[in-house]
Amino acid sequence: MVPDISANADPYTGYNVFVHGRQEVIGGTSAVAPLYAGLFAAFGRKLGLVTPRLWLNQTCFNDITSGDNGYFRARIGPDPCTGIGTPIADKLGTLFDALGKSPAGTVPPARGRRRNAKAV
Repeated sequence: MVPDISANADPYTGYNVFVHGRQEVIGGTSAVAPLYAGLFAAFGRKLGLVTPRLWLNQTCFNDITSGDNGYFRARIGPDPCTGIGTPIADKLGTLFDALGKSPAGTVPPARGRRRNAKAV
């Protein structure tokens, strides 16, 4: 398997977190998966399968062109080391915000209610 997307997974330069009151730097997939989960959750709605949309919008990512993961080397463009790159959060936010907007003149149904619900 190769990645679709990437983030800093180096355990020495990863993410500053607090564990039991102590600051630590962590990395690896144990840090990257929650990063993306938090980023996508911040958009405030279910996104469904995002992979195809991400590949169609590669400008929402920083292309990683150097380094390796022990098996593959990064290069220009999508590669088996870093996929399409690291997220540019504001561009992804704009992409997914635009998807949530209703066409002009329409109002989306309220969450948790059926469109044709009858008053009781």
